[in-house]
Amino acid sequence: MARGRARWRIAPGWLVLLVGSTPGCAGIHACSLFEHFCPQIQRFEAVPQRLCQGNRTLLSWKVRGNATLSANPPTDGIGAVGAEGSRSFRPPQTTRFTLTAERGGESKLAEQDVQVISLAMGGKVIGGPTECRGREVVATFELPPSDWDDLAYVTAVVAGPLDEPRSLTVVHAGREAKLEAEVPSTAFSGTKASGGWEVRSPLGRRERCGDADAAPPTALMLTVQLECNQ
Repeated sequence: MARGRARWRIAPGWLVLLVGSTPGCAGIHACSLFEHFCPQIQRFEAVPQRLCQGNRTLLSWKVRGNATLSANPPTDGIGAVGAEGSRSFRPPQTTRFTLTAERGGESKLAEQDVQVISLAMGGKVIGGPTECRGREVVATFELPPSDWDDLAYVTAVVAGPLDEPRSLTVVHAGREAKLEAEVPSTAFSGTKASGGWEVRSPLGRRERCGDADAAPPTALMLTVQLECNQ
């Protein structure tokens, strides 16, 4: 007696997909075939990101998929959340918040670090990429006010970290000062960290713009010490 065979008749223009997994077959996630089925994190923000002790930060998000909010160290208010929303937190210490979106058998995550300002924090490194202007390299950058607690202010600024010690001229909040390598300056004490910064440095004796073998630094960095006026 001849064995019967299963027969498939597929009309022209039809597409047959096997989704999932069966014994002996590799599973195919819908996400790998159609972008619409994939998780996506469209927005995840913390305002402000630098926070004075006892104040609040507002996390907001929008995802495609099932959303979960976690924190390290753990804090109240985390867990499963809606696909779009916001939640206020008062972290007692610097905390990393993680948003996870799951859909179609896949997951995506994004992180936001909320830094609680304290003397033990060790300062915040800021800076930007450089460009050549004559015999100087110059970095200009903007720090958004929404990133910083309204009660936070600058107490000191230090040149660096830099690959090699060098003096920097810094312009911020209507003030200008020359900073020597690794020497804290109080020239910007009492100003807000947010706003525009300009950092300049003369070319070194062996530095030449446009020469890959003698290129000046590609970024100029500062370390800003902060305190809270509470």
